[in-house]
Amino acid sequence: RIDEPELCYRFLGVIIRGVKVEPSPQWMAARLRAVGQQTINNVVDATNYVMMEMGSPMHAYDLGTLEGSSLIVRKATEGETLQTLDGLDHKFDAEMLLIGDTAVAHDIAGIMGGMHSSVTEETTDILIECALFEPKSIRRTRRALGISTEASFRFERGVDPEGHLPAMKRVLEVILATAGGDVDGPILEVLPRPWEPSTLTLRPTRVEQVLGIPFESAELKALLTPLGFTVQNGGGEGGDLSVTVPGYRSYDVTREIDLIEEITRAHGYDRFPDDLAPARPTTVPDHPLFQLEDRLRIVLSGEGLFEAANPAFASEHEGEVELNNPISLEESRLRSSLIPGLLRNVEYNFARGVRDVRLFELGTVFHAAGAGEPPREDLHVAFAVTGRREPEHWSRTGDALDFWSIKGLVETVLSVSGWDDASEAEVEAGEVAGGSAGEAAGKLFVRRSSITLMADGTPTGAAGQVRPDRVDAPAWAGAIWAMELTLPAEPAVEVTPEYRPLSPFPGVDRDLALLVPYDVPTSTVSRAIRDAGGELLEQVTVFDLYRGDGVSEGHRSLAFRLRLQALDRTLTDKEVDRMVKKIMKRLGEDLGVEQRL
Repeated sequence: RIDEPELCYRFLGVIIRGVKVEPSPQWMAARLRAVGQQTINNVVDATNYVMMEMGSPMHAYDLGTLEGSSLIVRKATEGETLQTLDGLDHKFDAEMLLIGDTAVAHDIAGIMGGMHSSVTEETTDILIECALFEPKSIRRTRRALGISTEASFRFERGVDPEGHLPAMKRVLEVILATAGGDVDGPILEVLPRPWEPSTLTLRPTRVEQVLGIPFESAELKALLTPLGFTVQNGGGEGGDLSVTVPGYRSYDVTREIDLIEEITRAHGYDRFPDDLAPARPTTVPDHPLFQLEDRLRIVLSGEGLFEAANPAFASEHEGEVELNNPISLEESRLRSSLIPGLLRNVEYNFARGVRDVRLFELGTVFHAAGAGEPPREDLHVAFAVTGRREPEHWSRTGDALDFWSIKGLVETVLSVSGWDDASEAEVEAGEVAGGSAGEAAGKLFVRRSSITLMADGTPTGAAGQVRPDRVDAPAWAGAIWAMELTLPAEPAVEVTPEYRPLSPFPGVDRDLALLVPYDVPTSTVSRAIRDAGGELLEQVTVFDLYRGDGVSEGHRSLAFRLRLQALDRTLTDKEVDRMVKKIMKRLGEDLGVEQRL
């Protein structure tokens, strides 16, 4: 009887009386050992032999241990227990599927039988069972109990729904030949959900479109029929075919493209031409995030960096999200930062005598969310560099990378980072806070040799010199610099460049010496000048920095060169003076910047 028709689709059973249980004959034992199976006795080995031969798991019960006249497929009661054939006791929850009689359970459905009803040398009458279970149910129970068997391996991946009756007939042949006995009655079957083979439409035009070469209908039929598919003319336009999928392929062949994959293998990969056929590019653009990744790869590769691809697994010190089934204790979490992986890459290069290392990575990091919620995923970009600023050459001194080299590289990344408003601000490493990248990277850097990365007014990353105690570096290694930045989930749309004609009129240069507070970044001043200057301001350049006598405490002197130019006229001194006054007013009101006279 099947009480759970949604979890057990078919159940067959047959009784054999008068069997003689003893060791298996040599030929059967040798074949089972050849495929890694342990021999038990001639009855149990017969069920395993047929499972290996035909792919349908089955189980033998000692009929004398069963109570009543029914074998029932049911869910367990909460807390129910059973000792299995491996001698272990298991407790079940109410979602696990069992097989039992009217009194107790005797089998974990699709996984392992119970010790109480096992076939022993005293057994004379047996019941052979063969069933079809829902794969997800078997997988859930197997994982929860920590049991893995040959039967569960097959049920989880799908057993041939057409193979049960042939398998039962075959196991009867083997048992009667090796253990004797007589079959008591017919093979009984409960079939709450009769299996119907699926039929797919195969279009020769679609096959040609995917594979690049034409196939006739007769050729497609000749390729699929030996694989067990039944192919008939579909009657549609273009010679469409109707393909019936055999039971043993019903789990993995569910779409037309699956049939095309079978045709490809049967035809032979080596028989396809290697010519580059004409192709039409798609009119659908990539997602903005993919376009952003491509831009970052182009920019960073152009700066001489190589892309690294590290696994997302990390130790408990480098990740927040714990894995349920980790590969090892050293990789028991999902990473919360890209920098540790890049630093290991740097160490790997140091161990092989490589001094100049320039690496970057684009990857996902993970952060724990609220209880019962999936972890938060963010896309980050990071780099780790060390060594010389430029490739070694006899004409150069080979200066090492320094803070300003890294600051320039960071500004380059920020310019294509996809944020509407991205900037950097000098801070101490201990002050880096906020934003997943900043929190993860802030503890890595040397004090007063780091910057925090801002986007839309929020800290989203950090960069600076890595502390020596965070890297296993040789004595000859130079300083290591790193950066990590969180990328936006919805990047700003890249502005399409527009043509602007060159002005035929001369430009006017005006130099401004400004007293700027230390807490105001130079980039902020430059951006404010551009905003106030409008269309007439063609270029802004910083050309001098001064600290010392004549400069008030808490300030520095920055010299900017402004180039103003119009497309339709030569600017007059009065126009330039008005523009400079407008710029100075904006700087004074917004940033507290004064002109140094």
